[in-house]
Amino acid sequence: MRVITPIVLSLPLLMIGCSDERQLRQWQQQQVEQLQEQAQQNAEASRTLIETDSKARQELVAIQRDLQTDQHELARQRDLLDADRKDVAETRARVPLLATAFQGLAALLLCSVALAVCGYLLRGLSKDTRCGGTRRPLGPRNRWGDTGLRAAVNDLANHNQSGSDPAASFRIGLGCTLKTR
Repeated sequence: MRVITPIVLSLPLLMIGCSDERQLRQWQQQQVEQLQEQAQQNAEASRTLIETDSKARQELVAIQRDLQTDQHELARQRDLLDADRKDVAETRARVPLLATAFQGLAALLLCSVALAVCGYLLRGLSKDTRCGGTRRPLGPRNRWGDTGLRAAVNDLANHNQSGSDPAASFRIGLGCTLKTR
């Protein structure tokens, strides 16, 4: 019996060791399964994170593209505004020049018309024979060296000094003697 006792006593120990081994293996199996589950969860979370990051980057690229488009549009509008400002500045500079040129042209035209009228009148007076046939050509000087209106004024003054009636006879500015009586 002595030999059986150690075997009988060792049998429960073996059984306890076996059951511990089974529990250990089960525990290890559970740990492996938990690790696999966590790895799957981590992989799924990583995949979700990558997808979310990819979507966020695509949105960021789209926003940057829209921003660049807006910036280009603003730059184009700014260029148009600058061009309009330059046109307005040139117009503001040009308008006074044109007004001055038109004023000068109008003054020149007015003076030319006045000179033409004077020339026409002078030509008509030099050909006038209504003064009793007495005519003096334009340009010759009277006895005092005067011509035209100055000569007429001097002649009128001479008539007054000589005592004769100034209304009776006086010389019209360009050489005609007009007799009133």
